[in-house]
Amino acid sequence: MRKPSIYGMSALLVSLALVIGCRQENPGKPSDKIDEHKTKVKAITARKGSLCISLSLTGTLAPFQEIKITSKIPGRVEEVYVEEGSQVKAGQTLIQLEQKELVLGVKQEESSLTSANAHLADTKNDYEKMKKLWEEKCIAGQRWDKIQAGLEVAEAQVEHAKAALALARNQLANSNIKSPINGIVTKKFVEPGEVVSPPMMPGIPLLQIMKLDVLKNKVNISEKRINQIHIGQESEIRVDGFPGKTFSGKICKIAPVVDPQSRTFEVEINIANPELELKAGMFARVNIALEKRSNVLLLPVKAVSDEGKEKVIFLAKNDVAEERTVTVGLTDGMNVEITSGVKEGEMVIVKGNLGLESGTRIIVEAIPLSEE
Repeated sequence: MRKPSIYGMSALLVSLALVIGCRQENPGKPSDKIDEHKTKVKAITARKGSLCISLSLTGTLAPFQEIKITSKIPGRVEEVYVEEGSQVKAGQTLIQLEQKELVLGVKQEESSLTSANAHLADTKNDYEKMKKLWEEKCIAGQRWDKIQAGLEVAEAQVEHAKAALALARNQLANSNIKSPINGIVTKKFVEPGEVVSPPMMPGIPLLQIMKLDVLKNKVNISEKRINQIHIGQESEIRVDGFPGKTFSGKICKIAPVVDPQSRTFEVEINIANPELELKAGMFARVNIALEKRSNVLLLPVKAVSDEGKEKVIFLAKNDVAEERTVTVGLTDGMNVEITSGVKEGEMVIVKGNLGLESGTRIIVEAIPLSEE
């Protein structure tokens, strides 16, 4: 019998060692092939929050009120007490016209009234005397008629003198041109020494004042949306000059009829501006809140998929994807209200859910709250 060679025995021993080594290599580590069948996904915790559906529009800010100050009487400007940018109060004197002639006119009418009253007193005395004689049949009827007419004329003269005095005083008061509103002087058109003459320059302003502590913004709302708009409805205003800052506004007017050309309704929004940060003429972006929901369960829109006529999401449970049918409510384009199908605190897959099947093994990466 032939004995095996030393070389054959050596080859056999090496083969056995390789087989045993392969079986014992990394005995405690799971096979990588298992991980190859898991799908990586990202998930968030379902939480409650607030949702607001809004209508985005644009417009230009305008002063709440704009007044052009004119003079009621002609005269020479003696003083202008304000400059452009001056803040003024209602009733504050802005411009004073020369008053010398007006003061003399008041004194003259006061004197005329004094004379008219004196004449009326004398006429009344004569009337009382003649009345007794008339009652005693001592004077003719023609003379009595004349006495009565004289009294009526004297009384009329007093009333005329009173009216003339009131007019003269009013003219004197009009020489102090006052502000009718609280506001800011935005334009100044006159200087001391200039003569103003309303009959010769009708409508020519001396100053322009705007009320800017409240601004207004007019926007156009379509027929389809107008039934969602009402007086007092809140809105958010943003302007390029204040990036990241919002200002509050409220709807104060809604046009009663539609514009026949644009088929829209003009809506006016008032914006509080107590610090005068906003300026008239600024371009504004307006968001009108149409509907709000508070303390509702919200999910990102991308977490919800369509499956036929149903809406579905995938939950992450014990490293397995579980399909769940849900009912949705309002959406603002980024988040959607979930009215049934998900409970607060459940992990919902928001990335990797497309094409996912229920029962698929998954590797879940939770998205932090700050990144949701």
